[in-house]
Amino acid sequence: MGLATRPGLPAELSPGGGAAKGPSAAADTQLVRAQAMRQYQTIGYLLDELEDSVLLVDPLVSDGRIVGASRGFERMTGHRRGDVLGENCRMMLNGVPQVAISRSSRKNLRNYCRMCLLEGLEDISEVHSMQPNCRKDGSVFMNLFMIRGLALGGHPFILGVGRNMGDGISCRVGRVEMEAAREDTRTRLKAARAHLRGHAGKCSVGAPEFSLPPLAVADAEAPEFRFFAERLQDHAVLTNGGFSAIRREPDELSSNCLCFSDRPVRKTQEGVAFALRVDRATSAFFGLPILGFTRRPPRDEPGLFPCVSRCLGASVLVGACGEGFARDQLEHFCMGFRKPKPEEVQTWTLEPDLPAQQRKAPVILNEGDVLRCVQTWAGAIQFLVNGELVLSFDTGRSLDAGADYYAVVDVCLSVH
Repeated sequence: MGLATRPGLPAELSPGGGAAKGPSAAADTQLVRAQAMRQYQTIGYLLDELEDSVLLVDPLVSDGRIVGASRGFERMTGHRRGDVLGENCRMMLNGVPQVAISRSSRKNLRNYCRMCLLEGLEDISEVHSMQPNCRKDGSVFMNLFMIRGLALGGHPFILGVGRNMGDGISCRVGRVEMEAAREDTRTRLKAARAHLRGHAGKCSVGAPEFSLPPLAVADAEAPEFRFFAERLQDHAVLTNGGFSAIRREPDELSSNCLCFSDRPVRKTQEGVAFALRVDRATSAFFGLPILGFTRRPPRDEPGLFPCVSRCLGASVLVGACGEGFARDQLEHFCMGFRKPKPEEVQTWTLEPDLPAQQRKAPVILNEGDVLRCVQTWAGAIQFLVNGELVLSFDTGRSLDAGADYYAVVDVCLSVH
């Protein structure tokens, strides 16, 4: 997917970015604070009475500044709203030992903020982190926070919700408790997002200062579905009205962008099929995206995504390094340290004599390639590139005329 960032990136996102220096620093600070105050008076004030800890950040104000803070944030941190407007969220790290700050988490958050500046952004998955933060009185607590980008009046913002997980620079939280806390934080973030969107129509949010060329729709022809957007995997980004999917950090992560169609795929005499266009490829990873179909309707539920795409319940998939996968059971397979049994996840490959790590895809994809995935009535799963059949496996699983099939698109490996 072609992308570009706005010319006026926040300093934290730009090479060599940082605090303003020199004689104009004070004037710059006053200008930034004035810009933040204008956005607070326009839209940020809508958070004032919320009981959850919520912040609103404008990534177009220099260095990504806070333009809204809730009553719950004041209560959790001790910082008054008037003190944080115009500040960067890094202020919450002042007083936290450097050794306790996760660099990888900060890097992920910077990349996320950059992606929120995409022209044509339709939706982006939320991202969460648990990080020590410092209250106004100097005490440290563990803050589980989750952020999500949103557009209001055509202007990009980043909305965040925090949750106090305990005092000190570390806390022990069990897996089940952490999953419940994340899901609860996500629910609160959705509520704050709906609150802002419900009232934003009454506001006159300034349009973005910069614009970008339009991005191409991912589908090769008139698309018959959008990607399901109610719950997105960690590194998924949707653009162009939900017809295009992008993987964040494509040169560092090979997966984490599994998407589904928002409606069943139409059946034809051939079976079920859909087409996509590759708008950008990377040489950092080798292999094909994993495409296919599932009988599981996508829902906004915690168990929507499997640990890896080949473990997806009620699915037939094809791609990767010349491989096909099928699972009949409706629930996902929980991948452990052992190889799945054929009755759990059945696998086909063009190179059965080679270990999985040595297999190679039959083709290398390039920008502009048109991909097509077909599951025939007889049960063959096929992968075509520019009209040429490159993968075909007889799964022995014929289509059920009475069942619904949803498209599966794992934007992984060499495409993003």
